[in-house]
Amino acid sequence: MTNYGLTIETLSPVHIGAGGPDLRRNIDFAIFNNVLYLLNVDAVLEQILPENPNDRLYQQILNTPDLGSFLTADLLSKHPELYYYKLEGVSKLETMRPVIKHWTHAPYIPGSSLKGALRSAWVRQHYQQRNLILDLQQLSDRREWAFQAQEARLLSPKASRPSQNPNYDLFRAIQVSDSQPAPADALRLYNAVVFPAANQGIPLDLEAIKPRVALQARIKFDDYILDKQAKQFGVREQGFSVEALKQAWREQGLARIQQELTFWTGRREGEHLQQFFSNLAQQANTAPDNCFYIDIGWGTGWKSKTLGDIIKTPQLAQLMRRYRLSRKEYREGDRFPKTRRAARDTKGALRVPFGWVKVTLN
Repeated sequence: MTNYGLTIETLSPVHIGAGGPDLRRNIDFAIFNNVLYLLNVDAVLEQILPENPNDRLYQQILNTPDLGSFLTADLLSKHPELYYYKLEGVSKLETMRPVIKHWTHAPYIPGSSLKGALRSAWVRQHYQQRNLILDLQQLSDRREWAFQAQEARLLSPKASRPSQNPNYDLFRAIQVSDSQPAPADALRLYNAVVFPAANQGIPLDLEAIKPRVALQARIKFDDYILDKQAKQFGVREQGFSVEALKQAWREQGLARIQQELTFWTGRREGEHLQQFFSNLAQQANTAPDNCFYIDIGWGTGWKSKTLGDIIKTPQLAQLMRRYRLSRKEYREGDRFPKTRRAARDTKGALRVPFGWVKVTLN
């Protein structure tokens, strides 16, 4: 095994969802003086319920859909056991989307999210270097697994049915740990919107790890799989090695940054986003070889999780129709995707994108 330490530094808000339902205002959380408190509902009920179960207030509290009406900022200040943690941020919405957390309620970045982004980057790199073309006839009918068979064939060209046998997946050679839990003050509440406004859906409040938070993780490369089995599976000649992987991650990170910079350049409402990606491009272009920049989690969009710009028209038009990727009719040559998600400030101005991190191999 070849082991590396990973330093994951958040460059913009990072939201990786917990997977459950959105949290509800005045039931799961309450807001006082622009501070959000995630409630410990059992402790709150124990605090506010009368001792006598026959008391009229007892049943009123149990039947209320609005626990927050029985709380005050002063009560929460005096009894910190009534909430798990509190967040900065302003919210006028009735729900909030939580991030994935450790059992201690501390957020972290799952190794699976990081590994998935690295896998996508390597596949895109490989398609570009070999001038491969997406085979529409080999796509699955389920869009979640559309590319599975072709990706498996790419990673194991000598296997008979690689998509049906996980032992042929060479990314088994890469193990990425979950990050350490983030500090208590790493979370913040953000309001996310869709740009441009003409395509804007319902605004969303969500938790995210703040920028400039550094987390530690580990990545392991199984030398036996990379050496012996890579040759057996037929990918050694394709350059499946630690150095080739690191090169793919660096180059694809730069390509993603340039895509986003191109999108935001010249857009009046996107001034802050353009500046963000302009600065990010300068950092990434001058970063040492052991650093790469990737986007992970919610809000990073189509191009971060697929072959992206490698899919050209008319293939894109066929994919749009087959998987119903747009609510409006897609015409060949239309820009896709047309929208981006971004965090906005209290005045409604777009400020930063979601999901960008800098990863350093130590």
